[in-house]
Amino acid sequence: MPNHIELPFGLKVLPDRAGILSSSFIIFIWLYGHIAVFIPIILPHHQDGNISSVFVGGYLLLSLCTIVCYFEAMFSNPGVVPRIATQNIDWRTWEKCKRCCLARPARSHHCSKCGYCVLEMDHHCQWINNCVGRGNFRIFLLLLVYASSFVNLNIVIYHLHKWSWLGVCEACKEQWWMDPLQNPMKSFSYLIAIIAFVGINLLLCLTGLHITMGMTTIETMEDPRSVMKKSMENKRKCFPTFSQLTVICGTGNVLLWSVPCRKVSRKTDQRTHIV
Repeated sequence: MPNHIELPFGLKVLPDRAGILSSSFIIFIWLYGHIAVFIPIILPHHQDGNISSVFVGGYLLLSLCTIVCYFEAMFSNPGVVPRIATQNIDWRTWEKCKRCCLARPARSHHCSKCGYCVLEMDHHCQWINNCVGRGNFRIFLLLLVYASSFVNLNIVIYHLHKWSWLGVCEACKEQWWMDPLQNPMKSFSYLIAIIAFVGINLLLCLTGLHITMGMTTIETMEDPRSVMKKSMENKRKCFPTFSQLTVICGTGNVLLWSVPCRKVSRKTDQRTHIV
């Protein structure tokens, strides 16, 4: 993969300054959720018996799944178009990239930052410093679901504590120096919460809308008229169908869709043909 830096364990990272700064900011938000909510709010309430151990374990599991999905989306192969001999290609459904001069299937796009063509490329996401395509779209969608759940849960717990709906917490008084409700960082906490809530939930909604229309982000930007037409046709269809999710998440056990770091058996894309 051109323009990438080799890391241990076979990992590769794009040396893009904006991407590295953006991904570092996302990791900071994930850590700040523990600093602003888990340590000063959840742990003291658990110590006083207001929050069960099951809830604490569920919170940590959600946090772990979120960060695992994030790093998997960052370091996974988005679906780089392989080099194939031209005599083995059906040119009815393939084309030649004008930038890298390699043969590629329909719906593939060239990423100028990464320097290669990606199968069913959705977009280049600087927040994960990687492309989103056929190879990692499932884990990217799963990341959005987990990240949205994690951010929304932190906001709910934050306000339940603020409104004293979790019960009296004597142990919280011992954590006053870290309590986001009593320190000067209160405004900063709200700013981080607003940015994370709006950004992640909006991106999740847009991704779900694109899945419903059967189009990638790039395709919606290239053909806005088609987007409007499909939006009018599917105005009663707000969420992806089960069959659409099966194409993305695999044809296996539905209960395993939420598990990161697993191989997926996807349906064959009939638009891609190799003789």
